[in-house]
Amino acid sequence: MTAVVAPAFPAPARRLSLRGGLRNTFTLTWRSVLKIRTNMEDLLGLSLQPIMYLLLFTYVFGGAIAGGTHAYLQFALPGVLVLSVVFATLGTGLMLNQDITSGVFDRFRSLPIALAMCWFSALIGLLVKTPQAVQWFGFLAFFPLVFGSNLLVPASTMPGWLQAFVKVNPITYLTEAERGLLTGGPVATAAIRSLLWALGIFVVFAPLAVRVYRRKT
Repeated sequence: MTAVVAPAFPAPARRLSLRGGLRNTFTLTWRSVLKIRTNMEDLLGLSLQPIMYLLLFTYVFGGAIAGGTHAYLQFALPGVLVLSVVFATLGTGLMLNQDITSGVFDRFRSLPIALAMCWFSALIGLLVKTPQAVQWFGFLAFFPLVFGSNLLVPASTMPGWLQAFVKVNPITYLTEAERGLLTGGPVATAAIRSLLWALGIFVVFAPLAVRVYRRKT
């Protein structure tokens, strides 16, 4: 009898071209959008959560902080947008962790694709075992940054030691840049510092996430 030899498949390329990487990125992004579109809980959460935050903060805190809801709305709207975006980045870690536990991750490992990620959330998603743990550690890290900023109240109303933290908080710079764009005011300095913080986060957490990813593969 003659042994039947299965055809050998070429090993996936270790490096992809820029065009291939962008194509993979758009494909994975569209996959995430489809998952959200078919999951009403995620869709309602992403749509209603920012509106709920804005209404609650404006009508609960507006009169006490700014003397009226209209004045506080002008101050809080940029902050609520930043708040929503920051916590939405946890979705990257959650989806990545779900893919690992459900076996989709093993399929990705066999394909010649680049996984482009939100690095900090991706690192959490790779390190912990369950989606619930991703949420817990993510909120534990984001809460001091989000609420220890001028996102909802002016920094001048805080204790001196807290003001020192607020002044170097990346969320503060991002909020100031967005507030300047939406309601008027200086933008350049805050925007540049936000970009520098983003670059620093990428430089620190991208290698860590890739290292953990390679250990898992």
